[in-house]
Amino acid sequence: VANSMNVIIGSVGISPEDGALSPVYIVMKPNEGVDVRYYDYIFKAKGFQTQLRRIGYGILDHRMRIPWDNLKMQVLPMPPASEQKKVADFLDVETAKIDNLISKQERLLKLLEEKRRATIAHAVTRGIDPKVKLKETNIPWLGKIPTQWQVKKLKFLGVKRDIKVQISDEFKYIGLEHIEPFTAMELDKEGEAEVGTLALRYEKNDVLFGKLRPYLTKAFLTSEGGVCSSEFIVINCSSEIIPEYLLYIFLSTNFVEEVNSSTYGSKMPRANWEFIGNTTLPLPDKVVQRNITAYLNKSIGISEAIKLKIQEQITLLNERRTS
Repeated sequence: VANSMNVIIGSVGISPEDGALSPVYIVMKPNEGVDVRYYDYIFKAKGFQTQLRRIGYGILDHRMRIPWDNLKMQVLPMPPASEQKKVADFLDVETAKIDNLISKQERLLKLLEEKRRATIAHAVTRGIDPKVKLKETNIPWLGKIPTQWQVKKLKFLGVKRDIKVQISDEFKYIGLEHIEPFTAMELDKEGEAEVGTLALRYEKNDVLFGKLRPYLTKAFLTSEGGVCSSEFIVINCSSEIIPEYLLYIFLSTNFVEEVNSSTYGSKMPRANWEFIGNTTLPLPDKVVQRNITAYLNKSIGISEAIKLKIQEQITLLNERRTS
């Protein structure tokens, strides 16, 4: 079964059972003497995919349509049935080994991300000193915090910016699509907003928090002035809180779950400033804030280095699988 609009990138598979599907698919019934596994692998071979690009219609690989009249004219190798079986058996074993290794690496990535979030959540609510005395709070998402810490509502720790300006080439634009979920890292993507439309103004060291689908944790610390999507809340921090420390609070799992519990709308859930501004935050003194941010910067830097190595391994394994 081949998706005629994605066959060029290997969207082909062997149907495990009878069924029905969209007419955009091409369904091919193998003749006698054909090992369907062998030809499934041919469709996944880069050389054959390169050939298919020459007979497709469209610009993007993932949307290039190949009609059956073009596909059926392609010449393919046809070794004896016994050899087809040997090749397919060999590839079944070898690709299964590689897929198992890739699965383990992806599991490591997931565990690394879980550890990263847990480290942030612990540091911004309990600090980094294991000997410090803790006290219970009546604020559910905080749980226990160090005895010398204060708790204050966000609206008293920063000013929400509401200055709207028209998007132009003069300002850098940040949309939700430009921020990687959970990491506060900026993605290298072109802006989708049209010049002339309204956006929120932000200044250097403002903290942005995405109010649309807050469970995605789109938070960002600005390094310069610019404009951003109105789906962000823009916070200008007071002298009591370090912007980077506030960013880490925004990245903590417990805070995000607290905000997400307040959203309205089923398809496009949003949080509002009234709830977020009234959310109570843990507030150590600025020396402790700096210590926590330095600790988290170092810890996350190590995690990112490990993450890159794992991603490199996955890339190499995929290249091995293809070759």
